[in-house]
Amino acid sequence: MSTWKPCIWVAVWMMQVIGAQAKPARIEGQIHHYDGEKVALVPAPVTGEFSKQTLTIYRGGLFGADVAIERPQLAVLQIGNRFLRLFLTPGCFLHIDADDLLFPQGVRFGGDAGPDNTLLQQYYELHPPTSRFDREYYKILGHPFPYVTEMDGYMKLYHATDFAQWVEKKDSLNRDLLASPLYDRASNAFRQTLRAEVEAYPGYALLSYALLYGKRERITPDTFGEKISFPRYERADGFYAKQYLLLYCLYAGSDMDTPGSQAGKCYSWASAHYQAPVLEYLLSEIIIDGIRHGDEESFDLYEQYAARFPDSPYLKRLEKILFEDLAAHYGEPAPDFTLEGLDGKTYSLSQFAGKVVHIDFWASWCAPCLRQLDHMEQAVKDASPDVVFLTISVDADKLTWRRTIRRRGYSGIHLYAGRHAKVNRLYHLRGVPARFIVRKDGRLAPYPKDSDAAGIVKLLNRLSL
Repeated sequence: MSTWKPCIWVAVWMMQVIGAQAKPARIEGQIHHYDGEKVALVPAPVTGEFSKQTLTIYRGGLFGADVAIERPQLAVLQIGNRFLRLFLTPGCFLHIDADDLLFPQGVRFGGDAGPDNTLLQQYYELHPPTSRFDREYYKILGHPFPYVTEMDGYMKLYHATDFAQWVEKKDSLNRDLLASPLYDRASNAFRQTLRAEVEAYPGYALLSYALLYGKRERITPDTFGEKISFPRYERADGFYAKQYLLLYCLYAGSDMDTPGSQAGKCYSWASAHYQAPVLEYLLSEIIIDGIRHGDEESFDLYEQYAARFPDSPYLKRLEKILFEDLAAHYGEPAPDFTLEGLDGKTYSLSQFAGKVVHIDFWASWCAPCLRQLDHMEQAVKDASPDVVFLTISVDADKLTWRRTIRRRGYSGIHLYAGRHAKVNRLYHLRGVPARFIVRKDGRLAPYPKDSDAAGIVKLLNRLSL
């Protein structure tokens, strides 16, 4: 008997260690007046650690689920097209009492995660969750920043003093949440998250306003003084905290008097001022921004990031943009092709070796294609002689292609491929418009998706040096 006791204790100890590592969050609840059979528990985009779960609804509207997570995070309880956002921490217990007739309003929370989620819903009453369709996007410092409809409207309407007063009123309502008795009962992780969101709001609003409307109002960020301050957050799970961190980082990092690209400068600035997990988010966004603007240094930064944060939840998004959204892998040799030109001659990519080549796949029936070609027309004239512009038509017939080119008077070298040409497969064409840049060494460069025509030509001229 005695020889087996150590084995039993080891087994029990191992089970306890495994259970401690998993730390599942337990969610139980009841949805009154619900006659459906299923609801869904959905992880937060990018950072969610668990897979989407379909939960069975039992008699009386009862349901339950265990969610294995290793870090605090947001999640969503979904009934049809209605969503209830939740905050979960490892090992927490959350009880949800809801009514299908009111959902997602009127939900009551219990368990040790109750205060977190009650406060979260109170915050969302002040700042209702919005989809990308409820936002406006503006480029600030070359990066597209989103604004909820309410803030966007007031930024357009108000002068600086009036806007600052509006922000102050919103900030006062936000800070009332930090004085709530529930705040003291909430988990440390949620207190950090909520405080970061509340503190970020005025800085994000005022810095955005100064950078967007500074010329109109004859102001700078310094006009708002200490209201725009260096954000020091331990966590950044919410919308305003994330956006303010990134905006302030680009604002401060861009002014660094050091050699290198904007992405490299901002990467260095963020690394000097922040630690994980905030740093993981910031660096990933800086790299993504650089990649989309054709900054070649960003690919070296990606390798540094992957080595530094191999388990980062943001790494998957980085890799998706690198290896899926770029359409063709950066650094690979550009596939050669030979096609007929508008002048009846044949042209091959290889004959332009030693030059930078801009390739634009398009079709006459594609309105976005024509808009892009219109915007690029002036840019073509401003490009270096060492930059070649090729357009490749996938029109069904040559006659339509020829008529469109001659009618619109586009510059450059125009080639015809048709719908089923080999070149379409070589470049993994999924649709049009699709554009590529070939460097002087014959390899593909990242294409700056968010840049305008002038920015693209600036990049092409730089690559031609």
